[in-house]
Amino acid sequence: MTMNWTTARHELAANPFAAVLGAAALGAGLGWLLPAGEREKRMMGQVAGKVGDVARDAANTAMEAGRQQADDLTQNALASVGSAVVDAVLSGNCKPQ
Repeated sequence: MTMNWTTARHELAANPFAAVLGAAALGAGLGWLLPAGEREKRMMGQVAGKVGDVARDAANTAMEAGRQQADDLTQNALASVGSAVVDAVLSGNCKPQ
């Protein structure tokens, strides 16, 4: 299913929390994927491991919440499209081409 930009902007405006969670998950995921530098390892020591564990847990939680929001948005979009198709068929505005 494709979603146009207007619909996407409308859904994000209706669910700004989903946009924030998605951005946080993306940022945390990218940070987790990038390798730590030698200087960073020296300066952070054991704290880095603890912070990394907390960040990983937070990223997983944010990704799951974002996934749930995406599922909800998809279901809403599908319901809207399905409703529009049914309305078009019932109103007689649906002509074969």
